[in-house]
Amino acid sequence: MKPTFQLISIFVLALLLFVGYSKAPDYVADALHLKQIGQDITTADADTMHVEDAASDTITEPVDTARQRVLIFGDSMSQLLALRLCDYTNANGHSLTCVTWNGSGTHQWAASDTLRFYMQRVRPTHVFVCLGSNELYTADMKGCRKRAERILAKIGNVPTTWIGPPNWMEDKGINNMLQSLIGKRRFFMTKGMKLDRQEDGRHPTYAAAAKWMDSIVEWMNSGKAAHPFVMNKPTTHSRRYTQIIIPMNPGKAATTDSIDVNTTEEPLPKPISEQEGEQKTELKSEQKVEQKDEPHTEPHHTAADKNKECTSNNKE
Repeated sequence: MKPTFQLISIFVLALLLFVGYSKAPDYVADALHLKQIGQDITTADADTMHVEDAASDTITEPVDTARQRVLIFGDSMSQLLALRLCDYTNANGHSLTCVTWNGSGTHQWAASDTLRFYMQRVRPTHVFVCLGSNELYTADMKGCRKRAERILAKIGNVPTTWIGPPNWMEDKGINNMLQSLIGKRRFFMTKGMKLDRQEDGRHPTYAAAAKWMDSIVEWMNSGKAAHPFVMNKPTTHSRRYTQIIIPMNPGKAATTDSIDVNTTEEPLPKPISEQEGEQKTELKSEQKVEQKDEPHTEPHHTAADKNKECTSNNKE
């Protein structure tokens, strides 16, 4: 009986200690190491999480000092951004090619071989994606995400910055989806910027587009972007870059659109559709087109689509 009695006594003693500790005043409990250990562990975990979260926002990558072959592509907004981006590329020894597909969205770039064609031709070292304006109206985030993933797959391992659309209305999730997919350090959130607009109320004016591009470069130079390269602010304007315009109808040839640097008129890009269904071009289904998504000599869907390119060399 003695072993049993001793076991019961130990159990009762432990129970009394536990009850006594739970009823003890705070100043007594604070003096006990057991409770202090629990507080230390909780505090340490919180502090560690806070430090890790802060570190993710302050990590800075070294600035790439090599000369860059910059490609910016997307909808009509890309052309407006290129007018200022070329000032930066020319001032810092880089080259710039802008491929603008008027009225396009993730549908067109994901389903066709156009992007792969220009990736092979330009061989860019940094890519800016300017897509989303034509999908502010859609709530199909699952479809948009799938198409954005296909676009990123076509770009591959080339450093990429996705420029979010300049919202003139509340979107239905495109910005949050893209930021979630690409990451805050590779996605510039344009939404929320106050930009003067052209007559259509959607496309930024020349001056506003320049302000937009300046903000993007400032963000890239701030240490918050994933792939910074030398982009010192230019002191002069230069329109030396390659601008390729792809019409909304892919049956027409791609052309270039040189804009006189001294012009006072602002060209109004193709209107942005108010419904996602209206901005689809005469593409075949994504599945059928993707089967033809192999390198070839033409960027579009027919052999008659001859690409006419030139470089704008306007001088001040």
